[in-house]
Amino acid sequence: MSFSFQNRVKQVGLYCLLSLIALLFTDNHLFGQENNSFKGLPFISNYGPETYKAGIQNWDIIQDDKGLIYVANNMGLLVFDGRAWTRYGLNNTKVRSAHFGKDGKIYVGSQADFGFITPDQRGQLLYTSLADSLPDEVRDFDETWKVYEIEDKIYFCTFKRIYVYDGNSIDIIQPDSRLEISFQVDNLLYTFQMESGLSVLKGTQFELVRNGDFFKEKRIANVLNYEKGSLLIATVEYGAFLYNNGSINPFQFKGDFWRNDYLINYSTRLRNGNIAIGTQNAGLFIVEKNGELVLHLDKESGLMDLTINYIYEDINGGLWLAMNNGVARVDLNSPFTFIDDRMGLSGSGYTALLQDDVVYLGTNNGLFKWENGKINFVGGTSGQVYTIQELNGKVLVGHHNGTFIVEGGKARKVFDENGAWTFKSPPGQPNLVIQGNYTGLFLFEWKNGSLEFKQKIKGFSESSRILEFDGDKLWIAHGYKGVFKLEFNENFTEVISSKRYDSRSGFPSDVLINVFKISNQLIFTADRGFYRFNETEDKFEPSVEYGDVLTKQTTMVDMESDELGNIYYIEQNKLGVLKLQANNKFENHSSSFNKIRSYWNDDLANVIVLDNHNILIGGKQGFIHYSPEKDIPRTVQPKILFKEIINSGKKDSLIFSGHENDKHPLEAIQDQKFKYSQNSFSFEFVSPHYESGREVLYQYKLENYDENWS
Repeated sequence: MSFSFQNRVKQVGLYCLLSLIALLFTDNHLFGQENNSFKGLPFISNYGPETYKAGIQNWDIIQDDKGLIYVANNMGLLVFDGRAWTRYGLNNTKVRSAHFGKDGKIYVGSQADFGFITPDQRGQLLYTSLADSLPDEVRDFDETWKVYEIEDKIYFCTFKRIYVYDGNSIDIIQPDSRLEISFQVDNLLYTFQMESGLSVLKGTQFELVRNGDFFKEKRIANVLNYEKGSLLIATVEYGAFLYNNGSINPFQFKGDFWRNDYLINYSTRLRNGNIAIGTQNAGLFIVEKNGELVLHLDKESGLMDLTINYIYEDINGGLWLAMNNGVARVDLNSPFTFIDDRMGLSGSGYTALLQDDVVYLGTNNGLFKWENGKINFVGGTSGQVYTIQELNGKVLVGHHNGTFIVEGGKARKVFDENGAWTFKSPPGQPNLVIQGNYTGLFLFEWKNGSLEFKQKIKGFSESSRILEFDGDKLWIAHGYKGVFKLEFNENFTEVISSKRYDSRSGFPSDVLINVFKISNQLIFTADRGFYRFNETEDKFEPSVEYGDVLTKQTTMVDMESDELGNIYYIEQNKLGVLKLQANNKFENHSSSFNKIRSYWNDDLANVIVLDNHNILIGGKQGFIHYSPEKDIPRTVQPKILFKEIINSGKKDSLIFSGHENDKHPLEAIQDQKFKYSQNSFSFEFVSPHYESGREVLYQYKLENYDENWS
């Protein structure tokens, strides 16, 4: 007996569906410059030699049409698919440069060699040296530092010569003097010669550009388009210059962030117009076209190395850094950034408040003030902060050690009782403040602009972390006892009625019950969905609130709405936003939030809407900042690639090894037939969706065998 593959491996029955994470990710290029005053540091993925199993130094980075990343490394060419690294030795030479050709080949330059990589019929990459075919008299070069493609010809740039490959033969450009690094700008090839300056290739000869001798002995790091007719020329030791038909002027860095002793290794123009600069000794700088600093990353902000040899912007706007010690990816387009100890904030995030142009941040280590881009600790507030609220124009802080008021940037303790959870003013009584505490409720009053303690409210002594008024009645959710409804006397000094509602009152259990006020309406949640209070029956019953967008088993931990009616929420294992649509219905957006599942603080999990553009999520380390404008659904789903297909039985054989091109497509295996004794197959697949890291989830289904998706 025998059987064969169907039309394509897809029809064999393996369908891979990338779910949850990858369906939403961002494309920042749709937006202009944004206000970075309350943005954190971007996600940085560092890959050290112990991870990719090769040399420490990396020199070049490219991406192919499948999304795979290739890195020129001291021990060969590295390939990264988002999950695993593979190294190709390429004649055991140090690879210095790489280029993904229009013909689908990977062109590489290395020590005393250059050539290309293509897959064989089984999808395994094979290297073909072009330099080996050169005559001996022009084979004596040392390094191929750059590979470019201009008008369907490949230029292999060494310090002795430039070799031009047209797909069949190699022509040689022999300069009059030694070359340094060469640069491609549009369809022009520039080169730097220490003895003469900056030259451009005209035919088969290099000619000095007008006033190009200005750069004599000024080693050039890169040449870029700046604006029509102008080039931005970055030098290693002398900063950057604007060049326009012989006119040369220094490029001005605005502010005091740039120092003359910073050495530039590489620069590139990003798709949004910004300029990225990689240095030898100060990490990565991103500046606007006018020289203003957008972002500076160094070791203190998360990079594993300060020396950046090359910068590559991938198809999703992520920046890959080839470093002297490792590789990094900076996720510039993510809607999420980190606010943590790298910015001066210590501890786990619990609460925050925006007042005017100041953000107050509360962690288990105290209160912090974020103003003018700097985060500073507010003295005297060491310890657990539970809440930061603005009442009567003042900033109140609920703290394990008591109650504080913030005035003039300083915190003053106004009440010593431990365990201040939260504050609420009774409806129609703005001069009164009720504080929920470890041991019940406490009453405060505003006098002459200051908050003064009046008394402990009599008649209730349960821990009161979550409070919401419904008219003159106060609902208090308790972590494991249910929810309480309280009524007060006229001056709120005593609870005159208290009733507890729990599993005997319609809730599925006594635990995980919460109450939130959304759009001026009380929302009760439990460990299985939403509930509403039936006042006539004096009990709770299941509610269909948000039932069309959330499952019945939803267990809400926190909910908060913005001014636009969108509702941010945290479930026990999920974060998201219910976006209000034009028809007044909600759409649930949660896929992109899966990226931060492992980072958010699951102790008193919290989401804080500072304003419509700045959302904070309490993190295990500090906070996670979310920018709604940068969270744009993509219509094109990420690609899913077969990494390996193996046929097993009496003997194992490799059918496909991950790489295909027009000459050797995956369809080439469709007509293969196999004996019944070889009826076992294994499929390994991957999606190069780097911004999701290891949070990518898959589903699969074998047609004519599986009824449902995995």
